[in-house]
Amino acid sequence: MKLAYAVLSLFILSSIASAWGPVAHDYFCRGAVHSAWGAEGLKCLDESSIDPATYPEFVLNDSVYHYDFAKCPIQHLRDNEWICSRNDSPAKERISYWLSQSENAIDLCSRVTSFCTASSYFADSKFPLYEVSYLDGCLGGPPADDVDAKIQSGESNWTVTKTCSFSYMKNFSGGSRKTSSHVAFIIRQEDVEAVLTELTAKAAEISGKDYAGTTSTTVSTQTTGTTTPPTTVSTIAPATTDNETTPGTTSSNDEDLRAIENDINESVNGIVTMLEGGGNRTVERPAPNNDAMLAFVVIFVSACMTFVGYVVLHTMKVSEHKRMLEQGKPPEKTGV
Repeated sequence: MKLAYAVLSLFILSSIASAWGPVAHDYFCRGAVHSAWGAEGLKCLDESSIDPATYPEFVLNDSVYHYDFAKCPIQHLRDNEWICSRNDSPAKERISYWLSQSENAIDLCSRVTSFCTASSYFADSKFPLYEVSYLDGCLGGPPADDVDAKIQSGESNWTVTKTCSFSYMKNFSGGSRKTSSHVAFIIRQEDVEAVLTELTAKAAEISGKDYAGTTSTTVSTQTTGTTTPPTTVSTIAPATTDNETTPGTTSSNDEDLRAIENDINESVNGIVTMLEGGGNRTVERPAPNNDAMLAFVVIFVSACMTFVGYVVLHTMKVSEHKRMLEQGKPPEKTGV
């Protein structure tokens, strides 16, 4: 049940907290690449099997690593200071990693695809809704689609305005209660161009560096030119809301049950391996009475399963007692 709530909350978050859309991400990526590497750089993007500008968020669905809470986009906070109560930057680690991959690339296409992957995290970290916490949603939906439409239209001096709602369980004397706040966010064309300008400067800096392994004084430790995003789990905590469960956290009772389950599985596997002759070991076996051996195996396995069932049932009862004691309730009597 906890897993179901966690998955549901993450789905809701991703649907209401969208940052730049795919059109904007391609605009940032291709604009910076064309400025630094010209037509050859764009050719690398056209021939790539993935779109590095949208791959992290729209394929890997790792939006929790695109936030940057170090800067608050709201100038005047009154009773809603909790909207900007965080100051960490989950995006910083990913930006640094992919810019480093681009700098140390072995060829042009590896450099370009790594740079555009970095641009995805960098651009989102500049998006105002990715700099705040406790977002419930925006009136009329996320601004990403409206911004993409403005970019595609070629319109000048455009503006997108969205009123977004936030909610927070605020502590008061004698308890806590839910408090809400509504904030209007304005995204202008110059905001988009400012992001592109910063990415263009970073691309120009990287374009002047030698490729890995091309100079006698450079020792390359990179063995491949691929740009597959890292699959290791970041230690930075993802953005959370009131209804969101941070991935990777479990109760102590769940951990105890999982440890016991692993021990039981290992024991049963060991018993089965022993009965089968120890895996790869060659065992000289006499010709036993097959019926007698089969009966013995059935009885033995039945006894093991009975014991396993008892251990699991007992562990569940102990966990339930602990939970009730933590809630201040007397545990129910049990015969186990």
